[in-house]
Amino acid sequence: MLEPTMALQLNVAWWNANDLYHFDADKIKARNSRWPRSRRIYEEKCRRVDLALRSFFDKFSTPQLLGLGETTQQAAIDLRDRLLPDYRILSLDVQTSKPTLQVAILYSPDAKGSLEFRESPPIAVPGTPRGTRPMAVLDALTPTSELRCIACHWQARLDEASEITRFRIADYLAQYTHDYLTQKSSKARGVLVMGDLNEEPYGRNLEILNAHRHRERSLGLAHWADNDVKRTHLYNPSWRLMGEKYAHPEPTLRPRELVGSAGTYYWEAKRSWAHLDHFIVSGSLLGNQAPYFDENESAIVSLVEFLTNGLPIKFSEDSGKFRGVSDHLPIYGRIFL
Repeated sequence: MLEPTMALQLNVAWWNANDLYHFDADKIKARNSRWPRSRRIYEEKCRRVDLALRSFFDKFSTPQLLGLGETTQQAAIDLRDRLLPDYRILSLDVQTSKPTLQVAILYSPDAKGSLEFRESPPIAVPGTPRGTRPMAVLDALTPTSELRCIACHWQARLDEASEITRFRIADYLAQYTHDYLTQKSSKARGVLVMGDLNEEPYGRNLEILNAHRHRERSLGLAHWADNDVKRTHLYNPSWRLMGEKYAHPEPTLRPRELVGSAGTYYWEAKRSWAHLDHFIVSGSLLGNQAPYFDENESAIVSLVEFLTNGLPIKFSEDSGKFRGVSDHLPIYGRIFL
């Protein structure tokens, strides 16, 4: 194993940017369309996204791997060209004639060649509705380790049918991660699942994924029956990020100018917080020798540029007046490889 002082640092982030469509004049006439109704509206959305992400990159650091939810491929390209011109894009919005909001990953090639990224086939879950989003897969490779990064946006919390869909996704992903982690390899293997899972950390479907708050359970030896049901216990660090973190509301007492949050998502109509965005890691990424996930660096990014009156609010335009940027906050983490 590499010693921590020799390990490569991989900064990762996830953000559901909420309705990040590019401008398409052909979509303007569509009834009840969520597409921007003018180029000016799209440019204002982009300006707010850029302002927020620049602040994020400045206060934390620019992630080498940035997962985005709810973006078209063209909007992701536009964002890349404005902010991260040297990055590559893995987008699951692949129907050029019918673009949709999908998961995208922006990632940075390592100029020194010690860290290599490799795109792998996406995960499409059988037995789910046609509109169910596949999951993007990107491998981060070093001479001694393989990290499989899986970016997800699970079905929205709409009704009982969507609950069943998330169950099927969780069950399929649990088997997928087990198969990957139990394959023979000359390198140390780890898995990072990140995304908007539309589940609280204590949600039933995260139990189906075998994603727990109990770190030791993910580190323990496999039970004799685990291979029969393809079960590998994962660790969900999101438990440590739940709720409000600071006892006093004075922003000057808080690090990195974070202004507080009670989750990663705010439902404005119900004035309700939820923690729906997660990093979930395999037990092989726990410890203090590479490869490992540095829990001390994981955070919800609640900078003022992401907030409207202290809350993450969807971007909207009414009579030429704009508000918000997204109803989700980014999450940030660090992995040593």
